[in-house]
Amino acid sequence: MKKIIPINIIFILAIYSSFVFAQTKHTIRFASISLEGTTPIKIMRNLSAELQKESNGRLQFNIFPGNSDEGQILEKMNPKTSRLDGAGLTGRGLGDILPMTRVLELPFLFQSYDEVDNVVSKLQERFAKEFEKNGYVLLGWAEVGFVYVFSKDRIANVQDLRKAKVWTWSGDPLAEEMFRSLNVSPIPLSLPDVLTQLGTRMINTVYAHPYGALTLSWNERTKYMNELPITFATGAVIITKQKYNELEPDLQNLLITKSQKWLAELIKQTRKDNENALKLFKTKGLIFVPKPEGQELKIFQDAGVRVREKLAGKLYPQDLLDQVISLINEVRSKQGSR
Repeated sequence: MKKIIPINIIFILAIYSSFVFAQTKHTIRFASISLEGTTPIKIMRNLSAELQKESNGRLQFNIFPGNSDEGQILEKMNPKTSRLDGAGLTGRGLGDILPMTRVLELPFLFQSYDEVDNVVSKLQERFAKEFEKNGYVLLGWAEVGFVYVFSKDRIANVQDLRKAKVWTWSGDPLAEEMFRSLNVSPIPLSLPDVLTQLGTRMINTVYAHPYGALTLSWNERTKYMNELPITFATGAVIITKQKYNELEPDLQNLLITKSQKWLAELIKQTRKDNENALKLFKTKGLIFVPKPEGQELKIFQDAGVRVREKLAGKLYPQDLLDQVISLINEVRSKQGSR
């Protein structure tokens, strides 16, 4: 004879199950090379606090700032070890997961934030789908900003650059190709080694966004900054698909919504930080070298074209490059018609 469970017991079990489900707590272990106290880490702590509040304590980040190497961060996010669940990465780290994202960092490509915003907004969905295929969920874009050359000796043109002892981020194929196209032989070093080697004069020239040069103290060991941006450095926050799938649907929606809100704020603050860093450099006596013009500028621009053509089909598909160029021209044509 089939045993009948009283309705009141079923009701109690349902209430209990719902209570347990609602109280499941999730912590996203998050790492970044950004240092404690910098804007990216402050923003991530704000994001975590709001998630914790809105989820009644069910979701938060555990943040580990100041990591020295993005490659090591990605190793710790490997599903086999699962020592980390998420990360804030620069384009260098993003490229290790999804090489096509480096199309956003091609040298001498962007000239304004309007161009950057138009391209990123139109490509975000495409990149999100590709990240998912590789086992990651894109929570939102961030950025590093326009990148400039800082040097101990004055660099006004490509001839000066070729004489310099130029640092390049070790293992970065895009940076390597950029310098190769300019006939520059850079010295590869990991990020933590740069400040020390600036002191020993093993290198005398580096590249960075202004806020990064300030937080890393590179500006204190260089004397000049050329005003020509050599590239635009992007960034993003991702988590593993494995971790994302552990979250209940309401927490997934909350995480995406709040991440996009705070990362949009991070972009605003990053642009202000870079602007303020440039102002501070002037008060500290850093000498700004005017960007080259005419034929000297064309040398750099032509090098950028060679790089983008050479890497098409390798780092990114040709159709993606074509789309980026089209979106940039879309902005320039509108600005030119004003």
